[in-house]
Amino acid sequence: MSRPKLPGYFIDELIGEGSTGSVWTAAYKGKTRYAVKSLRGIAINRQVLSDSLVKIYKSKPHPGIAKIHDFDLASPHAYITMELYAERTTNSEGTSIVRPRNLETLCGNVSSDDGWKIAIQIAEAMAHLHENRIIHCNLKPTNVLFGSGMNPQPKISDFSQGMLGGTEQLETSDSLFYCAPEQLQHGKQFFEGKGEQWDVYAYGATIYRLMTGKFCRLNDEIVKYRKKRETQLNLHSEISTHRVAMALSSQETVNWPSEAISQKEQLYRSIIEKCLSLNETHRYSDMNEVLEELQECNNNRQITLPPEGNPLNVTINKKTRWEHAKTVLLSAVVSAAAAVIITLNLQDKKSEIAPVPLPEPTKIPEETPINLNPEAEKEEPTPAPEIKDARIANLINDFQQSQSALNELCRMLASLDEEGNPLYRFPEGTIGSMLTYYDKFISRNADDPALRDSVINALSNSSELHILLGDFTSAGQKLTQATELIESDEIGGGDAGELLQRRARLYKNLSTS
Repeated sequence: MSRPKLPGYFIDELIGEGSTGSVWTAAYKGKTRYAVKSLRGIAINRQVLSDSLVKIYKSKPHPGIAKIHDFDLASPHAYITMELYAERTTNSEGTSIVRPRNLETLCGNVSSDDGWKIAIQIAEAMAHLHENRIIHCNLKPTNVLFGSGMNPQPKISDFSQGMLGGTEQLETSDSLFYCAPEQLQHGKQFFEGKGEQWDVYAYGATIYRLMTGKFCRLNDEIVKYRKKRETQLNLHSEISTHRVAMALSSQETVNWPSEAISQKEQLYRSIIEKCLSLNETHRYSDMNEVLEELQECNNNRQITLPPEGNPLNVTINKKTRWEHAKTVLLSAVVSAAAAVIITLNLQDKKSEIAPVPLPEPTKIPEETPINLNPEAEKEEPTPAPEIKDARIANLINDFQQSQSALNELCRMLASLDEEGNPLYRFPEGTIGSMLTYYDKFISRNADDPALRDSVINALSNSSELHILLGDFTSAGQKLTQATELIESDEIGGGDAGELLQRRARLYKNLSTS
C-alpha cells in the first residue's frame, strides 16, 4: 500500500487498515507521536463526519475521546490527525511493528471489577458524544484506544465513520458483528434519529465481548470458520450486510458463558442485555440512559432485575468458563469476523443459519413490493415492469459469479428517466460492492492480453459508477487507463464502427469526469 501524500506531513509506518481508511504514524513540523487516518472518500459521509468533528472542537474536551489535532475533509485526500495511541512491538515472525493499544487485547482477559470500570468509562465518553448530538455508528473494541502508563483512560475514536446513510462501503470488517441488525438493513434511517439506539446496541456488544471474549451473537459460527480457514486474514466485500442482519436477528437469545459472580455483576449484565435487545423499543433511547443505570448500579442503588421470561429473551449458560488466551491478535479477530460473513454469503448448505436473499430493488414509481415468487400467483401473468425489476434482483444475487450480470447491472444503474432521475432504486452498498469486484478483476488481469477487452469494459463501467458517486478523480484515472488500452485493443473490439463508438463513449465520460 502506498503512503498518502499530505502537505506538511511525513508519513512513516502503516498501523492498520479498516473499512473507511488506513492509519499511519506521522510527524508534522518536527513533532512526532501523531496518527494520521487517510480516509477513503467513498466510504464516509463527509458532511456528517465534518459536522461531528466541528462539534468536538467546539465542545469541552473529554478525557474519554481520542484527541484530534487536525483534519481536512474537503481535499481529494481527506484525513484526520490524532494523538498516537500505539506502541512498537515484535510480531510472531520476529518483525518490528507498530501496534495500536486498544480494547481488543483485553477482551476476555480482564477481571470483573476492572471490566465494569472500563465499561462505565466508555459509557461516559459515549454519553458525551450523544449530549453533543454526535452519533458514533462504529463502536467496537478496536475503536477504543488507550494511552500509555498505569490504568490509562479508554478513549473513543473513529466516530461518525460507520454504516450510515450516504456511504458506499467497499470493505467490511468485524464491525458488522457490533452493529444493530436494523442499522445493517436501513442505514439511511440514521437521518431519522435512529443512530443513538444503534450506538446503544454496539455498546452492549462491545462490553459483552470485553467481559467474555466472545461475540454476543453468532460466536459459534465465527469459531467454526476459523477452524476451517485459519490462514484467511483478508477481508473483501463480497458480503451481504442484509444476510448478516437476518442471521443476527435469528438469534434472539444472548448467552453468558458463566454465571455472574455477584449480585452486582448480574445487575450490570441486565443493563447490557437491555442494550442488546433486538426489539428497539426495549433498548435504552441513548447512552445517557445507559450511563445513568450503570452509575446507579456502581453506587449500589436499588435496581430491579428483569423477571423470568422477560421480553429480552436472555438466558444464562451454566457451563464452566474457559480460560482465555492472555494475548489476542487483532488479525485473528478480523479473520474470524470475515469468516462468518463470507460463510453467510456463500450460503453453506451445512450452516445452521439459512441465508437470506438481498432485498429486492424497487422501481421508483412503484410503491408496492416486487413479487419474486411467481408460483404463489400462477393464475395472473406478471406485468412487464415487475419482470424487469425481478431481473435486477436476480442480477444482484448473481453478479459475484458473472461479469456479464455485473455489466448489465451497471447499465441499469445508469438508466435515467425523462427528467434525468435514476430509474431504479438499488439496496445501499450495491455500487460499492460492484466497484470492488471490478477493481479486483482489473488488478488481476490488467497485464493479460487475452482479457484486454474485458479489462477495458471493467474500467469503463466502473468509471461510470465513480461518476454516479461524484468521485471524479477515480473516474478520470480509470478512463485514462481505458483509453490507453483501447488504442491497442485488437481482441473483441468488433468492426471499426463499434470500436469508434466505444472510444467515443470513453472520451465523453473522461470529459465529464
